[in-house]
Amino acid sequence: MKETYTITNCNGGEAVEEAVVYGIRKGNLRSYFYGMDSDYRIVGRDTGSCDLTDVGYLIEAGLYPVFQKYGFGLAGLTKRALEEMINGDPKEYSQVYQYVVHEMGLRDKYSDLPFTIVDKEFIDKMKKSKNYSGSELLESVQGIG
Repeated sequence: MKETYTITNCNGGEAVEEAVVYGIRKGNLRSYFYGMDSDYRIVGRDTGSCDLTDVGYLIEAGLYPVFQKYGFGLAGLTKRALEEMINGDPKEYSQVYQYVVHEMGLRDKYSDLPFTIVDKEFIDKMKKSKNYSGSELLESVQGIG
């Protein structure tokens, strides 16, 4: 049986929430997903890469809490930012892939996430990208809706 999702107080989460709100207000959420520029990088957990945003931490410490507090149409803004990144450079694509991996993991564990954006249409866009080189994960998520 899946658990009920609750927002937890992540270490440094308030700063991540502030960054998400700032990114929304400036129309620059994409920069926080990418994190190539250190001014926009969200890092909060043990990560193997320190030159890009920790997407899982961004989701759990920033996106979901901000969505629950303010709404902001954040699901649509998130999807739009990630769709723009699909055909960006390979590192941007890898950040989108990390988002998919993290969301799918959360879906497996929880019954009621604040929002989800990964659906068949989104996966199809990823597969059509110039950056797509095959992925068992993307092939396996055909049944999502």
